[in-house]
Amino acid sequence: MLFRSPKFIEERRIVELPRTTFSLSRVRDAFAHFQKAAHIGKVVVKMPLGREDPATGKFALVNEIFDAEATYLVAGGLGAIGIQVTEWMASRGARHVVLVGRNPPSSQTAQVIEGIRGGGCNVVAWKADLSEYEECRCVLERIRATPELPPLRGIFLTTGVILDSLIANQSWDKFELTFRSKVHPAWNLHQLTRKEQSEGQLELDFFTMFSSIISSVGSVGQSPYSAANAFLDSLGKHRRGKGLVGATINWGSWSDIGQASGARLGQGGSLGFKPFTPAQGIRALELFMLLNLTEAIVMTPPDFYLLAANLNAGNLFADFILSNSGPLGRKEATKTANKSGSQALRWKAVEEARSDSERQLSLEQYIKDRKSVV
Repeated sequence: MLFRSPKFIEERRIVELPRTTFSLSRVRDAFAHFQKAAHIGKVVVKMPLGREDPATGKFALVNEIFDAEATYLVAGGLGAIGIQVTEWMASRGARHVVLVGRNPPSSQTAQVIEGIRGGGCNVVAWKADLSEYEECRCVLERIRATPELPPLRGIFLTTGVILDSLIANQSWDKFELTFRSKVHPAWNLHQLTRKEQSEGQLELDFFTMFSSIISSVGSVGQSPYSAANAFLDSLGKHRRGKGLVGATINWGSWSDIGQASGARLGQGGSLGFKPFTPAQGIRALELFMLLNLTEAIVMTPPDFYLLAANLNAGNLFADFILSNSGPLGRKEATKTANKSGSQALRWKAVEEARSDSERQLSLEQYIKDRKSVV
Protein backbone atom coordinates (compact mmCIF):
# COMPACT_ATOMS: atom_id res chain seq x y z
CA MET A 1 0.00 0.00 0.00
CA LEU A 2 2.82 2.38 0.88
CA PHE A 3 4.48 1.88 -2.52
CA ARG A 4 1.20 2.40 -4.32
CA SER A 5 0.39 5.67 -2.52
CA PRO A 6 2.25 7.99 -4.98
CA LYS A 7 0.23 6.52 -7.84
CA PHE A 8 -3.03 6.87 -5.92
CA ILE A 9 -2.19 10.50 -5.15
CA GLU A 10 -1.36 11.17 -8.79
CA GLU A 11 -4.67 9.63 -9.84
CA ARG A 12 -6.46 11.68 -7.17
CA ARG A 13 -7.75 8.47 -5.54
CA ILE A 14 -6.17 9.81 -2.36
CA VAL A 15 -6.71 13.51 -1.74
CA GLU A 16 -5.29 15.74 0.94
CA LEU A 17 -7.44 16.82 3.86
CA PRO A 18 -8.97 20.31 3.75
CA ARG A 19 -6.93 22.83 5.69
CA THR A 20 -7.06 26.42 6.85
CA THR A 21 -3.63 28.06 6.88
CA PHE A 22 -2.42 30.94 9.05
CA SER A 23 0.97 32.63 9.02
CA LEU A 24 3.04 32.53 12.21
CA SER A 25 2.19 36.18 12.90
CA ARG A 26 -1.48 35.14 13.08
CA VAL A 27 -1.07 32.24 15.49
CA ARG A 28 -3.60 33.83 17.88
CA ASP A 29 -6.17 33.89 15.07
CA ALA A 30 -5.39 30.24 14.34
CA PHE A 31 -6.14 29.18 17.93
CA ALA A 32 -9.30 31.31 17.99
CA HIS A 33 -10.45 29.65 14.75
CA PHE A 34 -9.64 26.22 16.18
CA GLN A 35 -11.58 26.89 19.40
CA LYS A 36 -14.74 27.70 17.43
CA ALA A 37 -14.79 24.01 16.36
CA ALA A 38 -16.31 25.10 13.06
CA HIS A 39 -13.38 24.13 10.83
CA ILE A 40 -13.20 21.18 8.47
CA GLY A 41 -9.91 19.30 8.21
CA LYS A 42 -6.72 20.75 9.66
CA VAL A 43 -5.74 24.15 11.04
CA VAL A 44 -2.16 24.84 9.96
CA VAL A 45 0.28 27.50 11.21
CA LYS A 46 2.82 28.15 8.49
CA MET A 47 6.36 28.74 9.74
CA PRO A 48 8.76 31.21 8.06
CA LEU A 49 11.24 29.74 5.61
CA GLY A 50 14.99 30.10 5.86
CA ARG A 51 16.75 31.77 2.95
CA GLU A 52 20.20 33.05 2.21
CA ASP A 53 20.38 36.72 1.27
CA PRO A 54 22.49 36.79 -1.94
CA ALA A 55 23.66 40.32 -1.16
CA THR A 56 24.98 39.60 2.34
CA GLY A 57 25.30 35.83 2.36
CA LYS A 58 23.49 35.77 5.70
CA PHE A 59 20.79 33.22 6.51
CA ALA A 60 17.48 34.67 7.69
CA LEU A 61 13.86 33.68 8.22
CA VAL A 62 11.44 34.94 5.59
CA ASN A 63 7.71 35.09 6.22
CA GLU A 64 5.67 33.58 3.43
CA ILE A 65 2.69 35.92 3.65
CA PHE A 66 0.85 34.46 0.68
CA ASP A 67 -0.38 30.96 -0.09
CA ALA A 68 1.26 29.33 -3.11
CA GLU A 69 -2.00 27.50 -3.79
CA ALA A 70 -4.17 30.62 -3.99
CA THR A 71 -4.83 33.36 -6.53
CA TYR A 72 -4.56 37.05 -5.67
CA LEU A 73 -6.14 39.95 -7.55
CA VAL A 74 -4.36 43.31 -7.80
CA ALA A 75 -6.78 45.94 -9.09
CA GLY A 76 -4.65 48.63 -10.69
CA GLY A 77 -1.87 46.07 -10.84
CA LEU A 78 -0.52 47.43 -14.13
CA GLY A 79 0.27 50.79 -12.54
CA ALA A 80 3.56 51.81 -10.95
CA ILE A 81 2.55 50.99 -7.37
CA GLY A 82 0.60 47.88 -8.38
CA ILE A 83 3.60 46.31 -10.11
CA GLN A 84 5.81 47.05 -7.09
CA VAL A 85 3.25 45.27 -4.91
CA THR A 86 3.23 42.32 -7.31
CA GLU A 87 7.02 41.95 -7.19
CA TRP A 88 6.87 41.92 -3.41
CA MET A 89 4.02 39.39 -3.38
CA ALA A 90 6.05 37.01 -5.54
CA SER A 91 8.97 37.31 -3.11
CA ARG A 92 6.68 36.44 -0.21
CA GLY A 93 5.14 33.24 -1.50
CA ALA A 94 2.48 34.25 -4.05
CA ARG A 95 2.53 32.01 -7.12
CA HIS A 96 -0.65 33.12 -8.91
CA VAL A 97 -1.40 36.83 -9.32
CA VAL A 98 -3.98 38.47 -11.60
CA LEU A 99 -3.23 42.08 -12.56
CA VAL A 100 -6.13 44.15 -13.86
CA GLY A 101 -5.95 47.61 -15.40
CA ARG A 102 -7.94 49.81 -17.74
CA ASN A 103 -4.98 50.03 -20.14
CA PRO A 104 -2.57 47.40 -21.46
CA PRO A 105 0.79 47.19 -19.65
CA SER A 106 3.53 49.50 -20.86
CA SER A 107 6.68 47.98 -22.36
CA GLN A 108 8.51 48.63 -19.09
CA THR A 109 5.76 47.01 -17.01
CA ALA A 110 5.67 44.05 -19.41
CA GLN A 111 9.40 43.51 -18.84
CA VAL A 112 8.90 43.55 -15.08
CA ILE A 113 6.06 41.03 -15.42
CA GLU A 114 8.29 38.71 -17.44
CA GLY A 115 10.93 38.97 -14.73
CA ILE A 116 8.40 37.99 -12.06
CA ARG A 117 7.26 35.05 -14.18
CA GLY A 118 10.87 33.98 -14.52
CA GLY A 119 11.00 33.66 -10.74
CA GLY A 120 8.23 31.06 -10.78
CA CYS A 121 5.14 33.23 -10.24
CA ASN A 122 2.24 32.85 -12.67
CA VAL A 123 1.32 36.46 -13.43
CA VAL A 124 -1.56 37.17 -15.79
CA ALA A 125 -2.41 40.68 -16.98
CA TRP A 126 -5.97 41.44 -18.05
CA LYS A 127 -7.48 44.63 -19.42
CA ALA A 128 -10.76 45.49 -17.72
CA ASP A 129 -12.55 48.48 -16.23
CA LEU A 130 -13.50 47.42 -12.72
CA SER A 131 -15.62 50.54 -12.29
CA GLU A 132 -18.13 48.77 -14.57
CA TYR A 133 -20.07 46.16 -12.60
CA GLU A 134 -20.37 43.70 -15.48
CA GLU A 135 -16.67 43.86 -16.34
CA CYS A 136 -15.82 43.34 -12.68
CA ARG A 137 -18.12 40.32 -12.54
CA CYS A 138 -16.48 38.90 -15.67
CA VAL A 139 -13.00 39.21 -14.11
CA LEU A 140 -14.04 37.20 -11.04
CA GLU A 141 -15.83 34.66 -13.25
CA ARG A 142 -12.74 34.37 -15.46
CA ILE A 143 -10.56 33.62 -12.43
CA ARG A 144 -12.91 30.80 -11.44
CA ALA A 145 -13.06 29.45 -14.99
CA THR A 146 -9.27 29.40 -15.60
CA PRO A 147 -7.95 25.90 -14.75
CA GLU A 148 -4.42 27.18 -14.08
CA LEU A 149 -5.65 29.54 -11.37
CA PRO A 150 -6.46 28.30 -7.84
CA PRO A 151 -9.32 29.88 -5.89
CA LEU A 152 -9.17 33.63 -5.25
CA ARG A 153 -8.07 34.36 -1.67
CA GLY A 154 -7.11 38.03 -1.54
CA ILE A 155 -7.59 41.42 -3.19
CA PHE A 156 -5.45 44.55 -3.29
CA LEU A 157 -7.11 47.72 -4.60
CA THR A 158 -4.31 50.08 -5.73
CA THR A 159 -6.21 52.21 -8.27
CA GLY A 160 -6.40 55.99 -8.15
CA VAL A 161 -6.54 59.21 -10.18
CA ILE A 162 -5.70 62.70 -8.90
CA LEU A 163 -7.21 65.79 -10.54
CA ASP A 164 -5.93 69.01 -8.96
CA SER A 165 -8.43 71.85 -8.97
CA LEU A 166 -9.52 74.46 -6.44
CA ILE A 167 -13.04 74.07 -5.12
CA ALA A 168 -14.28 77.04 -7.15
CA ASN A 169 -13.21 75.22 -10.34
CA GLN A 170 -14.51 71.77 -9.39
CA SER A 171 -17.37 70.07 -11.20
CA TRP A 172 -19.22 66.81 -10.72
CA ASP A 173 -17.47 65.43 -13.82
CA LYS A 174 -14.13 65.75 -12.02
CA PHE A 175 -15.56 64.02 -8.96
CA GLU A 176 -16.95 61.25 -11.16
CA LEU A 177 -13.61 60.67 -12.90
CA THR A 178 -11.90 60.28 -9.54
CA PHE A 179 -14.69 58.11 -8.14
CA ARG A 180 -14.48 55.79 -11.16
CA SER A 181 -10.89 55.00 -10.23
CA LYS A 182 -11.52 54.24 -6.55
CA VAL A 183 -15.12 54.28 -5.33
CA HIS A 184 -16.76 52.27 -8.13
CA PRO A 185 -14.13 49.45 -8.35
CA ALA A 186 -14.12 49.08 -4.55
CA TRP A 187 -17.90 48.95 -4.33
CA ASN A 188 -18.24 46.51 -7.24
CA LEU A 189 -15.63 44.15 -5.77
CA HIS A 190 -17.28 44.45 -2.36
CA GLN A 191 -20.74 43.59 -3.68
CA LEU A 192 -19.62 40.72 -5.90
CA THR A 193 -17.29 39.05 -3.39
CA ARG A 194 -19.83 39.46 -0.59
CA LYS A 195 -22.44 37.69 -2.73
CA GLU A 196 -20.04 34.85 -3.59
CA GLN A 197 -19.00 34.47 0.04
CA SER A 198 -22.63 34.27 1.17
CA GLU A 199 -23.15 31.50 -1.39
CA GLY A 200 -20.07 29.62 -0.19
CA GLN A 201 -18.20 30.11 -3.48
CA LEU A 202 -15.43 32.31 -2.09
CA GLU A 203 -13.33 32.76 1.04
CA LEU A 204 -11.06 35.80 1.21
CA ASP A 205 -8.07 36.16 3.51
CA PHE A 206 -7.86 39.90 2.89
CA PHE A 207 -9.54 42.77 1.05
CA THR A 208 -6.99 45.60 1.34
CA MET A 209 -7.66 49.02 -0.17
CA PHE A 210 -5.04 51.69 -0.80
CA SER A 211 -6.43 54.92 0.61
CA SER A 212 -4.63 58.22 1.23
CA ILE A 213 -3.60 60.35 4.17
CA ILE A 214 -5.49 63.27 2.67
CA SER A 215 -8.78 61.71 3.74
CA SER A 216 -7.55 62.54 7.26
CA VAL A 217 -5.64 65.83 6.84
CA GLY A 218 -7.11 67.23 3.62
CA SER A 219 -5.22 68.68 0.69
CA VAL A 220 -5.46 71.86 -1.33
CA GLY A 221 -7.26 71.33 -4.64
CA GLN A 222 -7.96 67.62 -4.11
CA SER A 223 -11.49 67.48 -2.71
CA PRO A 224 -12.60 64.66 -5.10
CA TYR A 225 -9.58 62.54 -4.21
CA SER A 226 -10.10 63.20 -0.50
CA ALA A 227 -13.76 62.21 -0.75
CA ALA A 228 -12.97 59.03 -2.70
CA ASN A 229 -10.43 57.90 -0.11
CA ALA A 230 -12.79 58.72 2.74
CA PHE A 231 -15.25 56.34 1.07
CA LEU A 232 -12.63 53.56 1.09
CA ASP A 233 -11.98 54.16 4.79
CA SER A 234 -15.71 53.85 5.48
CA LEU A 235 -16.07 50.77 3.28
CA GLY A 236 -13.34 49.00 5.24
CA LYS A 237 -15.22 49.67 8.48
CA HIS A 238 -18.50 48.61 6.86
CA ARG A 239 -17.05 45.29 5.73
CA ARG A 240 -15.61 44.53 9.16
CA GLY A 241 -18.96 45.41 10.70
CA LYS A 242 -20.54 42.75 8.45
CA GLY A 243 -18.00 40.13 9.52
CA LEU A 244 -16.00 40.39 6.28
CA VAL A 245 -12.30 41.09 5.88
CA GLY A 246 -11.62 44.71 5.01
CA ALA A 247 -8.58 46.93 5.55
CA THR A 248 -7.37 50.36 4.41
CA ILE A 249 -3.90 51.87 4.30
CA ASN A 250 -3.82 55.67 4.25
CA TRP A 251 -0.67 56.30 2.26
CA GLY A 252 1.38 59.46 2.33
CA SER A 253 3.31 60.46 -0.76
CA TRP A 254 5.37 57.84 -2.63
CA SER A 255 8.52 59.24 -4.21
CA ASP A 256 9.09 58.65 -7.93
CA ILE A 257 6.07 56.39 -8.53
CA GLY A 258 2.29 56.42 -8.46
CA GLN A 259 -0.39 59.09 -8.59
CA ALA A 260 0.94 60.51 -5.32
CA SER A 261 4.36 61.21 -6.80
CA GLY A 262 4.71 64.93 -7.26
CA ALA A 263 1.16 65.54 -6.03
CA ARG A 264 0.53 67.84 -3.11
CA LEU A 265 -0.76 65.20 -0.72
CA GLY A 266 -1.38 66.98 2.54
CA GLN A 267 0.06 70.02 0.74
CA GLY A 268 3.34 68.09 0.66
CA GLY A 269 6.36 69.90 2.01
CA SER A 270 4.36 73.00 2.95
CA LEU A 271 2.72 71.01 5.75
CA GLY A 272 5.86 69.17 6.75
CA PHE A 273 5.13 65.84 5.04
CA LYS A 274 7.93 64.36 2.93
CA PRO A 275 7.62 61.45 0.46
CA PHE A 276 8.91 57.98 1.30
CA THR A 277 10.76 55.66 -1.07
CA PRO A 278 9.07 52.70 -2.77
CA ALA A 279 11.22 50.36 -0.64
CA GLN A 280 9.94 52.04 2.52
CA GLY A 281 6.36 51.80 1.27
CA ILE A 282 6.67 48.09 0.51
CA ARG A 283 8.26 47.44 3.91
CA ALA A 284 5.32 49.22 5.56
CA LEU A 285 2.90 47.11 3.52
CA GLU A 286 4.67 43.95 4.62
CA LEU A 287 4.41 44.90 8.30
CA PHE A 288 0.74 45.78 7.78
CA MET A 289 0.03 42.31 6.39
CA LEU A 290 2.20 40.44 8.90
CA LEU A 291 0.54 42.16 11.85
CA ASN A 292 -2.91 41.58 10.32
CA LEU A 293 -3.85 45.24 10.76
CA THR A 294 -7.09 46.75 9.54
CA GLU A 295 -6.18 50.47 9.45
CA ALA A 296 -2.90 52.34 9.29
CA ILE A 297 -1.43 55.64 8.15
CA VAL A 298 1.92 55.34 6.36
CA MET A 299 3.97 58.53 6.29
CA THR A 300 7.41 59.87 7.05
CA PRO A 301 7.78 61.78 10.34
CA PRO A 302 6.59 65.33 9.60
CA ASP A 303 8.12 68.63 10.62
CA PHE A 304 5.62 69.29 13.39
CA TYR A 305 6.51 72.98 13.75
CA LEU A 306 5.92 73.54 10.04
CA LEU A 307 2.72 71.55 10.26
CA ALA A 308 1.43 73.56 13.23
CA ALA A 309 2.35 76.87 11.62
CA ASN A 310 0.43 76.15 8.42
CA LEU A 311 -2.71 74.53 9.75
CA ASN A 312 -5.82 76.65 10.16
CA ALA A 313 -5.96 78.90 13.19
CA GLY A 314 -7.83 77.15 15.99
CA ASN A 315 -6.91 73.67 14.71
CA LEU A 316 -6.76 71.45 17.80
CA PHE A 317 -3.69 69.57 16.56
CA ALA A 318 -1.81 72.81 15.87
CA ASP A 319 -2.83 74.21 19.26
CA PHE A 320 -1.62 71.04 20.95
CA ILE A 321 1.78 71.21 19.26
CA LEU A 322 2.30 74.88 20.06
CA SER A 323 1.04 74.65 23.65
CA ASN A 324 3.43 71.78 24.40
CA SER A 325 6.49 73.01 22.53
CA GLY A 326 7.59 75.82 24.87
CA PRO A 327 8.90 79.26 23.90
CA LEU A 328 11.58 77.85 21.60
CA GLY A 329 9.05 75.72 19.73
CA ARG A 330 6.63 78.61 19.30
CA LYS A 331 9.48 80.74 18.01
CA GLU A 332 10.43 78.02 15.52
CA ALA A 333 6.81 77.67 14.38
CA THR A 334 6.52 81.42 13.90
CA LYS A 335 9.73 81.45 11.89
CA THR A 336 8.50 78.73 9.53
CA ALA A 337 5.11 80.40 9.29
CA ASN A 338 6.70 83.67 8.19
CA LYS A 339 8.57 81.85 5.43
CA SER A 340 5.46 80.11 4.12
CA GLY A 341 2.86 82.87 4.42
CA SER A 342 0.97 80.99 7.10
CA GLN A 343 -2.79 81.35 7.37
CA ALA A 344 -2.35 81.16 11.13
CA LEU A 345 -0.45 84.44 11.01
CA ARG A 346 -3.21 85.96 8.89
CA TRP A 347 -5.66 85.09 11.63
CA LYS A 348 -3.31 86.50 14.25
CA ALA A 349 -3.56 89.85 12.44
CA VAL A 350 -7.35 89.66 12.80
CA GLU A 351 -7.10 88.98 16.53
CA GLU A 352 -4.59 91.77 17.16
CA ALA A 353 -6.31 94.46 15.08
CA ARG A 354 -6.43 97.80 16.92
CA SER A 355 -9.74 99.01 15.49
CA ASP A 356 -12.94 97.62 14.00
CA SER A 357 -12.02 98.86 10.53
CA GLU A 358 -8.57 97.27 10.72
CA ARG A 359 -10.11 94.03 11.98
CA GLN A 360 -12.61 94.01 9.13
CA LEU A 361 -9.88 94.52 6.52
CA SER A 362 -7.75 91.76 8.08
CA LEU A 363 -10.74 89.42 8.24
CA GLU A 364 -11.65 90.06 4.61
CA GLN A 365 -8.06 89.32 3.56
CA TYR A 366 -8.03 86.14 5.64
CA ILE A 367 -11.28 84.91 4.05
CA LYS A 368 -10.00 85.70 0.53
CA ASP A 369 -6.79 83.79 1.21
CA ARG A 370 -8.64 80.79 2.62
CA LYS A 371 -11.07 80.69 -0.31
CA SER A 372 -8.21 80.78 -2.82
CA VAL A 373 -6.63 77.59 -1.49
CA VAL A 374 -9.63 75.35 -0.81
